[in-house]
Amino acid sequence: MRSMLLLAGLFSALGCASRTPPGSPVPADLSALEARRAAHPNDPRILTDVGVAYYQAGAFDRARDVLLAALALEPSDTRATIHLGLAYEGLADPEQALAAYRRSLSGALARAERQSVEARLAVLTRQVLALEARRAIATEQTLSSRAPTPNTVAVLPWTYIGAD
Repeated sequence: MRSMLLLAGLFSALGCASRTPPGSPVPADLSALEARRAAHPNDPRILTDVGVAYYQAGAFDRARDVLLAALALEPSDTRATIHLGLAYEGLADPEQALAAYRRSLSGALARAERQSVEARLAVLTRQVLALEARRAIATEQTLSSRAPTPNTVAVLPWTYIGAD
């Protein structure tokens, strides 16, 4: 059952992590989960359930905080780790999402779950590379707007390969 819920969450996130999946919990459901959390504040499974509910409700920052608390108690919880990645995607932080998904691959995942996580990794890796390229271009533009230092020579790095 847990694997099916995890798969459903992953497949719903494949299209776009910032969309709220259908069947999101209503505030009454969140209130009930928060009451369970208050009754058992150190239960990582309940914290994970609360974090997943916040993710499904579109409260990505709260989901991140609760899932981080769950992982502090149970670092090997792959469900919490994957949903933490989804929450980071919802917060438009692909670098943190990548880190969470990579951590989840070290845990026990079913084949379909592993494939879903690997698919997310491929998509996010492309996004991070594009983000890094945009940052490099922005840095280059700031450097190109400055006047060069007078009497300087650009020297390219090189390595000599050959016999002396």
